[in-house]
Amino acid sequence: MENKILDKVQKLLKLSESPNIEESKLAMEKAHQLLKEHNLSISDIHEKSDLIENCFGHSRRIVNWKKSLINAICQYNYCGLLLKGQVHSDYYFALYGREDNIAVTKAMYDYLVNAIERIAKEERKNNSYFNLNDFKNGAVINISTRLRDLRIEESDCTSLACVSKEAEDFMRKNNPNTQRVSLKVHNSSSTNLGFTKADSISLNSQVSNERVVRDYIA
Repeated sequence: MENKILDKVQKLLKLSESPNIEESKLAMEKAHQLLKEHNLSISDIHEKSDLIENCFGHSRRIVNWKKSLINAICQYNYCGLLLKGQVHSDYYFALYGREDNIAVTKAMYDYLVNAIERIAKEERKNNSYFNLNDFKNGAVINISTRLRDLRIEESDCTSLACVSKEAEDFMRKNNPNTQRVSLKVHNSSSTNLGFTKADSISLNSQVSNERVVRDYIA
């Protein structure tokens, strides 16, 4: 009986690798429910990948809307995030978490950066009277809100614990002097415009050719 349940959970976890976020979320919820009903854990299915640090996005200057975007994506994919670098040298993002989660985070970041740049460019063709940076910040606020809502829905299933805490603990262990900072966003008509236009950015699109997987622990 247990093997049949594990087979069903494995199939659901396979479906949860779908690049379609809604389909992935539904499959993961069903897997959670089966594990809870039969007192099983994800460790009965497969071994967890290792916690790692991965650095990317090296640049002399990283604009605030990109910082806010990667932060929202990291939270959705249960990864820790640090901005590293020094004045007069490159800055870069350091991601902490399971290898699969980090791969998904980077793929989503590339996809959403390109999508935001695209809608900003399209809007500029017809409207030159808006602040480009505020527009992009507004788009990020829209996407961050939608990702946060999706994560809250997924977290309703409590049979598996999210790995966000272990990722943050791993990050702080490797960076004991870490400090939190806040990013201020100027609220303007351009911000509101970006927020509205970002509704056209699909979160159900295929964000990469990589498998879209989020790791959980029991």
